[in-house]
Amino acid sequence: GWSLGLTAGRVLRADGDTSFPEDSGLDGRWSDYVTSVALTTAWGLTLSDQALFGDDFLFRRNEFAVVYDSDRADFAASYVYFAEDDTNEVLGPQPETNEFSIDARYRVHPNWEVRGLWRYDIASDSNLRAGAGITYGTQCAEFDLSVSRRFTSSDNVPPSTSIGFNVSLAGLGDSEDRSWPARVCLG
Repeated sequence: GWSLGLTAGRVLRADGDTSFPEDSGLDGRWSDYVTSVALTTAWGLTLSDQALFGDDFLFRRNEFAVVYDSDRADFAASYVYFAEDDTNEVLGPQPETNEFSIDARYRVHPNWEVRGLWRYDIASDSNLRAGAGITYGTQCAEFDLSVSRRFTSSDNVPPSTSIGFNVSLAGLGDSEDRSWPARVCLG
């Protein structure tokens, strides 16, 4: 069936003295407002949003996601926003984050799946990551070939491209529960 969930809250402390950094949204007598909304349909679609905002009702953080999940296909799209934070004592100053991502998988044949992903930084108008993969699977084993590109660089890690090949044998530590067509496993 369908389900709808809504949670909203704010912390009130008897003593406003906390160990949280100033302007974190958690410091002081009252915390920022926290909300979470999720709608799930009977046919596998979920819409969700989580937000953190202050008394001025300006978002400090917000994440919106659309997810579709079925045996044959999965699709997820999300938007993430983090306000600029110059007061982070642990990580140092953090720039504003505005990111959009898409992740999809489609079973093109009973034994074959293709997938892709893309992550984009709206604030800097640049790609962050992209990838694609193809998987062949039976009830005995799964063979996966993938390629991914990380476009951004930091001070110590340059942009990079990775190519991967993975073989997973059923029953040997594989935690994913995918149903592949039954075949006779010899051996």
